[in-house]
Amino acid sequence: MDSIKFWSRVGILGISLLAIGCGGTEFGSAGLASQSGDLNPADSPGGGGSGSPSGNPNNPGGGSGGPVPPMTPGEIMLACADATASHQTLNTTLNFPPRQNCSFGANGNGGPVNGFHMARETQEAMISLPANAVICGMARFSSGLTSEITYDDFMFLTLDDYVLVSTSTSLVSLLATDNNLRVWDWSRIYTQAFENTPTPYCLGGSCTFPGHDQTGPISLDFQSQELSALSAKLLNKTEASLKVIVTGDNDNGDCEHSGFDIDIELDYIVH
Repeated sequence: MDSIKFWSRVGILGISLLAIGCGGTEFGSAGLASQSGDLNPADSPGGGGSGSPSGNPNNPGGGSGGPVPPMTPGEIMLACADATASHQTLNTTLNFPPRQNCSFGANGNGGPVNGFHMARETQEAMISLPANAVICGMARFSSGLTSEITYDDFMFLTLDDYVLVSTSTSLVSLLATDNNLRVWDWSRIYTQAFENTPTPYCLGGSCTFPGHDQTGPISLDFQSQELSALSAKLLNKTEASLKVIVTGDNDNGDCEHSGFDIDIELDYIVH
């Protein structure tokens, strides 16, 4: 497979539901990233990382009580919809520098084979979470000014190793489920054949994401209905791991993406 040349240009991304056309696909329903080859072939959910935000996200103090008790997704939706709940906002920006080339034959990757997912590379950044926060929604998850994103060959974005969005619904369907969430696991993607025209996957809400061999922005919008299961996983955590994972088959330019920022706005209540 020919290596795709990557270009990243600055532009203003509106949070809209317009189809990207040749630049991407729309489908409904400042930190610095660290890089790794994911030493563990079966990347387990909830694992932390070495990356950390260099910016200072808005992190208002939480409640003075003890830990948040376990809550079901249904209980979280009810709590977030409560008219008496005081909603707060966390804003942060995470940076994912441009990267290229796969570490074929190392870190759980196989050797190069044309047309198959043989290697993956990962960048990771951490989101600091407020104390006692119950996340109700993700009002903004946007590539912001870096609106033209390209990657090779396939891409997955995960939050605490649960898939938010991906190039391929078919590949995501191979992953194990946990309360309707798809759990990232490289061993289930490794050696799978490429699709000619993959359909992008989105956890829910409204998503804009560049498809395979396309260029465009990333913009996700999740409300409590889509995020409640993931919110339940994040209760009492002080940080969450956002990973950008790119795969490749056989070229030196595989496992590549242009550099971009992700602007995040989380809506939460303090329980």
